[in-house]
Amino acid sequence: MKRYTIILLLMGFIKAQDEPLRVLIPWYNYPIHWSSDYQWDDLASSASQIPITAIINANNGPGSGGPNADYVVGMSELAGKVTTIGYVFTGYGTRDISTVKAEIDEWADHWVTHGLSGIFIDEMSTETSTLSYYEELYEYILSKTGLDEVHGNPGVSSEEAFVSAPTTTSLVISENYMSEWPSYSTDSWVNEYDAARFSMLVHTASTTGEMQKAIDLAVQRNIGLVYVTDDAMPNPWDMLPTYWQEKVNYIKSINQGNDSGEPTFTDIDTNGDGCISEEEFDNASDGN
Repeated sequence: MKRYTIILLLMGFIKAQDEPLRVLIPWYNYPIHWSSDYQWDDLASSASQIPITAIINANNGPGSGGPNADYVVGMSELAGKVTTIGYVFTGYGTRDISTVKAEIDEWADHWVTHGLSGIFIDEMSTETSTLSYYEELYEYILSKTGLDEVHGNPGVSSEEAFVSAPTTTSLVISENYMSEWPSYSTDSWVNEYDAARFSMLVHTASTTGEMQKAIDLAVQRNIGLVYVTDDAMPNPWDMLPTYWQEKVNYIKSINQGNDSGEPTFTDIDTNGDGCISEEEFDNASDGN
């Protein structure tokens, strides 16, 4: 039965995802608004073409006392255009939860007024023994006025419990080199959830072709938030990739396909078994 799914995808008869593909960008870039190297305006202008969520990391977290004058300029550039979320780290569940909550308070108290609307939890554990820790953080974040997104980053495949609990609104299930991305394998349960529940971050993708391949693989793997860059270690998240506009154009073309009005996989898979049967194929072909 799976052969019908493959045929439909190859024919372009269905689209892989029901929701627009989004960019999740670790925006660890200081807002040097006085410089010709300033890129916050480029990021903001791209948001009119594709949905973008940017992770803001002022000082390995929020720092204290709110954004300085430069960050005020940068945040005002993004406000109302780019979704912004604040960085905290958890040491894979070992960091004192009260310390993490204090940083969440800092983001909520001083940055929401500048457009921030969520939190990015880095160094997230995949051990189910830490599940209650992350459930508590999830509930705490969403209790804060203005915060309505919780992104988590274990950087690798995780346990389904972290998604079903839930502990995040979206989970980064791969953060790695481009050279490792083609061989990555998602767990089968990932396909049981909306693509928007999963993210990927790929760096050291040197060419436009590699970038497109990385995004194609993400779509095939039911991942709805993506970021691919040619920037490299030790900090691959401090500037836009050189092919940024090409990437914006590519994601825009994918999303325009998603808005084409053609039936989705979910539309055709009427019995919800994750496969397209011959009867479902025939019904879709007949417009039933």
